[in-house]
Amino acid sequence: MNIFRIRSRSLLTLGLLTGSALLIDGCKAEVTVESSGTGDDETTTDTGDGDGDGDGDGDCIQASLATSIEYNPNFGGLVAVVDAVGFDNHAFTLASYGPTAAGTIDLGSGANANYGTCTECAVIFEQVQGGGSWFQVQGTLDLTEYNGFEASAGTISNLRMVEVDIEAGTYTSTPVPGGTCVEFADDIAWDLVGD
Repeated sequence: MNIFRIRSRSLLTLGLLTGSALLIDGCKAEVTVESSGTGDDETTTDTGDGDGDGDGDGDCIQASLATSIEYNPNFGGLVAVVDAVGFDNHAFTLASYGPTAAGTIDLGSGANANYGTCTECAVIFEQVQGGGSWFQVQGTLDLTEYNGFEASAGTISNLRMVEVDIEAGTYTSTPVPGGTCVEFADDIAWDLVGD
């Protein structure tokens, strides 16, 4: 079990996905995720960073989602299991930490360029002791309907995420020098309107 810093202010027990649980106490979370997906034989693994500076400008690990996106009412965001070579126990999350409305949102610029300041935040968390985190550096979030993520529909396209360290307390994300990056070649889509 790994301790992750999640931006939250209350003690909650979350069932992120089937066979998983998340306990948040202030800003500390313990996460366990079980997945039957072990990766796709056609998925390729690359180093993730062309020049070793952690900005993800090289070839990336190609990823998709192994499960449908689900809304978690206790977490207040969307969750799914990642399917990629070497990513056997990773959870994709999308949450909002500020005013969000239907429309097109750039995930890689402005306040959304850092986990400590993002309003719309896509993160992959590795669910093992000492596991890593990957944060958005590129992508477009198109929310066609939004009344909170529990009643939303949208797509994320051209999503690229880089391995980051997240500073305790400030949640500032810093790219890991020589770290990996992850790309989602296909759009990530969901429609929870009317669910």
